[in-house]
Amino acid sequence: MQAEGNVGLNAETLISVPIESLALAILENYQAANSRNRHNWLLGAERVLGRGPHVKALAEAWSWLEARGLVAQAPDRSFPDARFITRAGQRVIKEGSLEEILAAERIDMDLHPRLAGKIRPIFLLGDYETAAFKAMKEVEVRVRELSGFSLSSVI
Repeated sequence: MQAEGNVGLNAETLISVPIESLALAILENYQAANSRNRHNWLLGAERVLGRGPHVKALAEAWSWLEARGLVAQAPDRSFPDARFITRAGQRVIKEGSLEEILAAERIDMDLHPRLAGKIRPIFLLGDYETAAFKAMKEVEVRVRELSGFSLSSVI
């Protein structure tokens, strides 16, 4: 079993790592160390790395994980820092990637009504190629409508 708080980086490197990558390292270590508590995990990181600004970077990454629903407060524990890895967090660990989470953030914007209902669900399921194809098809249909061409016209 890995030691709590040991993400495999030294303190200096840890500060320069993008928050998403640091969050993934925390999530993987949290599971590997069989951790149950955010506060104790951060104390473990201090034991491994010492005190310093890198601990704040780890705390930021924890907040990033919580904001995206990858960890959540454990409902079966009374201590307020008790955390468990959510189903979404488990998928991230299994895939070894935050691609699904980051993709969802990229599409989390106002889309044209013609695209929102048809494209967003496909994109969020990870079928990016089909989502892109359907989006381009909607653009093609709209251009034909605006130009006066019928849907059966060949350009």
